[in-house]
Amino acid sequence: MVRNAINLIPDRTDPAYRPSPRALRRILCGEAPIRYGDRIARITVLEHGGHRRPVIHRGSKHSRFRFTSRKTGLTQLGEGRIEEFCAYRCETDGDVVDYQCHPFEIETICPDGPFSYRPDLVLQRRDGPVELIELKRTPDDIDDPEYRERLATIREVVRRVGWRFRILYAADVYGETDEIRRQRLRNVESIFGHRSLKLSANELRTAQRLVGRGSAMTWRVLRDAVAPGDPLAGNDVVESLLARGVIVTDVDLPFHHKTVLEPVRPFRGPSLIRL
Repeated sequence: MVRNAINLIPDRTDPAYRPSPRALRRILCGEAPIRYGDRIARITVLEHGGHRRPVIHRGSKHSRFRFTSRKTGLTQLGEGRIEEFCAYRCETDGDVVDYQCHPFEIETICPDGPFSYRPDLVLQRRDGPVELIELKRTPDDIDDPEYRERLATIREVVRRVGWRFRILYAADVYGETDEIRRQRLRNVESIFGHRSLKLSANELRTAQRLVGRGSAMTWRVLRDAVAPGDPLAGNDVVESLLARGVIVTDVDLPFHHKTVLEPVRPFRGPSLIRL
């Protein structure tokens, strides 16, 4: 599926259109101003199949991952430990309403010539703009001037369609300190492991009643309400509710009976990342 990236809105015209390197070079060099409706790039939606699949399955040293997302209803496919944990975080974060790993291929041009770029992740937050994410281990991974120029070009393309481009490093994904990293890994992986837990009708009704009040509560209050007399089962239900985005909490702190749980307002708007 092909969509054209233009100013502010997707232009659903001829999908066979390809950007003119000469015209784009004139725009980048300042000879021609960018007007409303000018095509500056082409976005191809990767459907994870055929020759357009986003991950190479052989000949690479990166680890691969694949899982079916409960949040999106789609397969999440990627490579690398950092990207895998970032996908787990998106799957379990109640503030992320939609996301996709390796979603697009963006074709545009920089002063060195035309090039294509495939972002690692796109996500939509509940109260923020769509974010296009590039994941790196350290800033040394982008020390090549030509590569930085290409990322700057992608940042401008993304800005013109109303999105936000971000580069996240391992410290941003895992945490700045060893203690935060250890706690975040433990909590996110535990919540992720409970995302498919089947809840009874009574557990769901009780949770919805407490969450519907709109006020924060402690872990103990919710746990004892959904599973009276069985704290272990209650802990599982609470983590399943966290994975479903019904409630949120700080995953950088240890979970205990005094952990504060915040209810999440249901998201009713459309997904802006599904072109």
